[in-house]
Amino acid sequence: MGWLSKLFQRKWAYWLMRFVGGLCLEIYLVQAMLFTDKMNSIFPLNLIIMFAIIVVAAYFVRLLARIISQTFKTEKYDWKAVVQWF
Repeated sequence: MGWLSKLFQRKWAYWLMRFVGGLCLEIYLVQAMLFTDKMNSIFPLNLIIMFAIIVVAAYFVRLLARIISQTFKTEKYDWKAVVQWF
């Protein structure tokens, strides 16, 4: 069993990989608008900060998409499905 399989069996790693993997399209959509060179002075830290900003923005894009999707459905709003992590 490889190291990646062992990592994926851990609960926190499984959750993190599913969360970021589920946001791939949204991350792809928002990253070009958020990349900047203004934080280059804090080099190693800027990578982590920008990744966190991009993931949060991608999650909000996903929330907005789910709200719009449920607006055009005939059923009532399912707010639990809107804020689902994956």
